[in-house]
Amino acid sequence: MLSFSLGNKSAANAVSNAVSNAVSNAVSNAVSNAVSNAVSNAVSNAVSNAVSNAVSNAVSNAVSNDVSNAVSNDVSKWSTIMRVINKKTANMIIKVMDNGVKVIDKANDKAIDKAIDKASDKVIDKASDKAIDNAIVKVIIKRI
Repeated sequence: MLSFSLGNKSAANAVSNAVSNAVSNAVSNAVSNAVSNAVSNAVSNAVSNAVSNAVSNAVSNAVSNDVSNAVSNDVSKWSTIMRVINKKTANMIIKVMDNGVKVIDKANDKAIDKAIDKASDKVIDKASDKAIDNAIVKVIIKRI
């Protein structure tokens, strides 16, 4: 009976040890897995977020800078083009005005010359008509 009792005690110890070991292993594995998963997820998320943010910021900044530079360069080019166009337009307007003034001056000179010619022709004609009339009158008077 003693041996049976010892056997029972031994079996009880074996069961107790098995249960204790199973519970201990289950708890240990559960805690280990939970900690491992939590750390792994935290590290993975942190790395993923850091990489994602870094890539996103780098791409955003590169695109933003490229767009900004392109717009700035285009505005600068257009500004330069408009300055050249405005300068050429201004020069063309000045040339047209100069040519217009020259044309007007020539037209005025011609008109003045014509007016002087006509006036002088009339004066000469009148003077010569008077001189001829006077000469005729004198000749007639002398003959009378």
